[in-house]
Amino acid sequence: MSGWIDRGNGKGGLVLVGLALLAMVQVGAIVLSASRAKNLPAVRPPDLVIGDAVPAIRGRDSLAGSTTVALRRKDASWTVLLAFSPTCAWCDSVAPRWKSWTGAIGGQVAVVGISSGAPSAALRYTHAHGWKLGELIVVDSAVTGVLGRQLTRKTPWLFLFDSKGVLRYSGHGNEVGTVDSFMGIPN
Repeated sequence: MSGWIDRGNGKGGLVLVGLALLAMVQVGAIVLSASRAKNLPAVRPPDLVIGDAVPAIRGRDSLAGSTTVALRRKDASWTVLLAFSPTCAWCDSVAPRWKSWTGAIGGQVAVVGISSGAPSAALRYTHAHGWKLGELIVVDSAVTGVLGRQLTRKTPWLFLFDSKGVLRYSGHGNEVGTVDSFMGIPN
């Protein structure tokens, strides 16, 4: 045997067998890890796309009670979801515009605030900024699931649903004029 394996004590073969076993265990761990990764759900759910139907959203109300907000509605031809977070600096920047806009369109469409923050923080935030919301819903992954993460992943964000609960527009929170135009409401 070569000198690097046999150090004169006859145990060089054992070292080689040990290294081979260690390599096989590593390869097995990599293969097992890869096969498990295929079976895991996607960490990030896909975005909602125009044309997706969302008849209702379940979540928490401002008192942390369970609630359902219908997006398929008979009382309004349009429902606008305002997705925000009480800790989002960008939301702070559009808050004054949302205040004047929600006041101006009041009664013409259903306006719903949706947040991933704590219910009490979401309510304080909407009141502090003077938004005129018909409803407020807070995402709770145990109640809302994937849909809640899809709707609150980007903030500030606008979602426009028709009376059948079909998504017709999705865009940045500063695009309220585009939403008005889409609904046929003059600016």
